[in-house]
Amino acid sequence: MPAKKTIQEKEVDFLQADIKSDFYTSKKRIESSGYFIPHAKELVEARLCCSIFEDNPLVDNSEVRYSWTRDFSIYVPGEKGIYISKSNNSPIIKNDKPWFDQKGHMWPYEQNKYDEKSMFLDEKNLPEILEGSIFVENPDSQSDVIRLEVYTANFQQNLLVSYLFGKEIAQKYGVLLEQLTGDEKKFIPLELDKSERPYARQLCLGNILTTNNLITNKCRLHVGTFGSQDARMIGLN
Repeated sequence: MPAKKTIQEKEVDFLQADIKSDFYTSKKRIESSGYFIPHAKELVEARLCCSIFEDNPLVDNSEVRYSWTRDFSIYVPGEKGIYISKSNNSPIIKNDKPWFDQKGHMWPYEQNKYDEKSMFLDEKNLPEILEGSIFVENPDSQSDVIRLEVYTANFQQNLLVSYLFGKEIAQKYGVLLEQLTGDEKKFIPLELDKSERPYARQLCLGNILTTNNLITNKCRLHVGTFGSQDARMIGLN
């Protein structure tokens, strides 16, 4: 059922899909109920709205580490890094399909279209998909993970964080995170599985108490009988 919290003369109206569902089913439940999958900024703003931390179920969940966002990453072969986009252009959200072979990750598996954690892209569509995105360079060409340190005291000065959240929201969120966790810095791990084909992944925003990762591009919504899910899907209205 949707849940509403009265906070500072505002309401956050949200719906959490069953975290044991696959990505497609959870997404459809969110959208068919009149809710939308939020951008990272919109989810952060909803968290910031609540003056009483304990009253905000969007802040944390003991069962999972992350919440899905509408933002996504794009890997382009030959590029020394990865693109991040906060547009509404996510090919995964726009093109995800109901048929799938559950392989332990969020996507349906379809020959020549999906692997276990990414959606392959047609190169001719890249210019449109990359429009408005920013590029995060990989400082270590030998590593398949870009691991950024972001200091909570100056979130707004980090290019990626200010791009995703906006400078004002980034500054407020950094203060909140440091107050609640005592962490002076957070981390952003962006994984790049080397591929000959471009692909997209959704970004996940870290829950405040269960991880010190601010955001990542490798999560699972449902893993069947193996292990446990590490991301939930929240819809805002």
